[in-house]
Amino acid sequence: MANDDRAHLPHARQTHARAQKIIAIHEAGHAVVARLLGATVNHVAMFATDGSWARAGANIEPFMSAATDRDSRIEAAKKDAVIALAGPNAQQKFKPQKFKVRRGYLPHEWSSDYNHVDWLILNAAMLETDPTFEVGGNGRTIEPTAEQHTRAAALFNEAALKAKSFIEACWPAIEQTADELLRRRIIIGDEIDKIMMAARRDIEKDPP
Repeated sequence: MANDDRAHLPHARQTHARAQKIIAIHEAGHAVVARLLGATVNHVAMFATDGSWARAGANIEPFMSAATDRDSRIEAAKKDAVIALAGPNAQQKFKPQKFKVRRGYLPHEWSSDYNHVDWLILNAAMLETDPTFEVGGNGRTIEPTAEQHTRAAALFNEAALKAKSFIEACWPAIEQTADELLRRRIIIGDEIDKIMMAARRDIEKDPP
């Protein structure tokens, strides 16, 4: 090993640790906000890699999977959109990046979240404005009108504002969940509830 390689090792380890913390914060954001909204979180898991990024995932049961009628599907889509946006919003609070969301560059780990939100919000807008529309469409191609696009944009903004507000309100619990995830690699839903309760007690005891 060359001297230059040895010199860069501490920085490489620091970079790897920072990258893992970012991913842990992202997944903790999903999980904590999901529990706040009443969703079932089966577990959050993190898998270390040799590269600069870790793999992680939150196993959350979507509200849409239990919705059975038009009104409940609309509300479920809105809640699931907030949960999907919570991960990017938590990451943005922890490590702010300057860009316009949905225009140009997005961090690669945000892409699946935003694609999912787009699908949820468009379905909610279609359900609100088209009485013949069904989620899944029975093979029907979704062709929104200008009015439906406008409604979808409004719903997206509402979900984004809610996600940001929840992240701010739950930040101590998100940080603690991320730290536990880094330490233990897997956390189940009941343990997230305990972290949230402990964080709430700490805030009440020593308000900011």
